[in-house]
Amino acid sequence: MQRFGVFGVVLAVALWGCGTTLPPKPFSHEVSPTEPLARITEIQDVPVWVRFLNSRRDRPVRGVGIALRAGETVRTEGKSLAQITLKDGLVVRLGKDGVAVLQTDGTVQITRGQVLAWVAPEPGKMATLETSFGRVTAEHATVYLELPQGERGDRLVQVLQGTAVVKLARSPEPFTVKSGELLRVKADGTAEPPKVGDPAAIAKQFDNHPLLFAFRTQIASLPQITSQFGLRTVVTTRTIEYQPRPVAPPPSRPAAAIQEPAPKPDPSRAAAPTANPEPAPAASPKPTAPPEPVATPIEPLEPVPTPEDGRALPVQPEPQPVIELVPPPERPNPPANTSNDRG
Repeated sequence: MQRFGVFGVVLAVALWGCGTTLPPKPFSHEVSPTEPLARITEIQDVPVWVRFLNSRRDRPVRGVGIALRAGETVRTEGKSLAQITLKDGLVVRLGKDGVAVLQTDGTVQITRGQVLAWVAPEPGKMATLETSFGRVTAEHATVYLELPQGERGDRLVQVLQGTAVVKLARSPEPFTVKSGELLRVKADGTAEPPKVGDPAAIAKQFDNHPLLFAFRTQIASLPQITSQFGLRTVVTTRTIEYQPRPVAPPPSRPAAAIQEPAPKPDPSRAAAPTANPEPAPAASPKPTAPPEPVATPIEPLEPVPTPEDGRALPVQPEPQPVIELVPPPERPNPPANTSNDRG
């Protein structure tokens, strides 16, 4: 009994030690680092860079549909644009020199650049953007962020549709920013209450703005924003096509000027004669060739015995040239014997 008691204690200690070495599971609101959290759904202009997990450098990307996981970074450079769509419906558009990092809890960290975020109008759906100065939470809203590179310069939080709540890291009370209002955060992390923007100034700022009008896909709040602030919808950024573009028909011309295009020659076939061939010269009559001699059938030869028959194979003589035999000249007959006649 004592032996079984000691064995049981050792087994319990071993099981407890194995249980403590298991990695902690993510919380219910977190996702596994290997599970795709979002995808790049559109790219306008290049370059657009992505730093994937277990990678030490950014890699350029051009195609859409690339899966993004927690901890991966998307960066735009210059005038390039990228659209990221998360699984929960949040759409994040990166503008000039934008940087976004996906987090395990479903939030997106914005490091710098111009960013436009749109939250789908679904009840209870919240979107969170993490920044260096605090957290921006929105529900059914369109929010524009502008974060300069470095410590200097003000940070802008501007709501174009809906309502957003900004919780600064250095302020105990959150700020509620409504549609048409602007919150300006200073470099030291402090801010004054949001102010209502002038519609004419907002229209001048967002007229032809690439984050609103340069994408092929349109956010659902764009008609409302355009109508509220009187924005002009003129696209000024080149679109990168990822599917073959249909060829536009040529402009219409008068019927007399329309000509059927000449068919392209097929290299697999012989070249066709030209439309107006030159007349060929009359062929002179050729002399009738003599009939070719008919070969005399050769009788089959007997099979040649093999060395197994015990006989040596006959040696075939080399063919000799044909020599014509000339008959000798005729000689005169000898004279008759007269002695026989006399007897």
